[in-house]
Amino acid sequence: DTWYRSEAHSIDTVVSINSNHTSSTPVEILVLLADGVESWTIPVEIEVPFPRLGVTGVVIDDSSGNNDGRLDPNETAQLEISIVNSGGLNPTGVVTGEMSVLGTSTATATVTNDSPSFGFVNAGSVKDDDDFFVTVTSGNAGDTLDCLLVMEDNVRTYEDAFSIVLGEVPWIGVS
Repeated sequence: DTWYRSEAHSIDTVVSINSNHTSSTPVEILVLLADGVESWTIPVEIEVPFPRLGVTGVVIDDSSGNNDGRLDPNETAQLEISIVNSGGLNPTGVVTGEMSVLGTSTATATVTNDSPSFGFVNAGSVKDDDDFFVTVTSGNAGDTLDCLLVMEDNVRTYEDAFSIVLGEVPWIGVS
C-alpha cells in the first residue's frame, strides 16, 4: 500500500535459527523494503539466548605436596575448577565435567575425575567443583599442561581449554 508520513506498519514473519548457531550472539537479518522506484535494506538483530559455559579459574590444592598453591613437577594436587555461564539461557539439567590433558602439553600428567558435578549453572552464574585430581608425571617448572574441560548437561556438550604452567600460580582470563 501507499505509506503516508508518520504512518506505521508492522510485518509478521517467522524466523528459524539454524541449529548450528550454538552461542548467545545475535543473528542479523536484512529486511528489504521496495516501492518499485527505490529500495532500502534495514538490518535487524535477533537475540538468540543460548548457554555458554567456560572455565574462569583454577585453584590448586597441593596440601599433600609442598602446599604452595602451585602444581609442580612430580606432584599430585586436587584442582578446584570454576566455570561461568556467560550465555543467555540455562543449560538443561545438571552440568557435569570431565577434565583431560591434551597432547600439546610440554609436560605430562594423569587426571582422575571423581564424578565432578557443577550442579545447575544458570545464566550469569559461576560454579566450582573440586573433584579433579592431577599427578604430574614428567616436566619441568615453566612447562605447560594444556587441559580440556568437557561439560555436559542433559542435551549438549560444551568444551573449554585452559593451561596450567608448572611451578606458577594459575591465572585464567575470562573471554
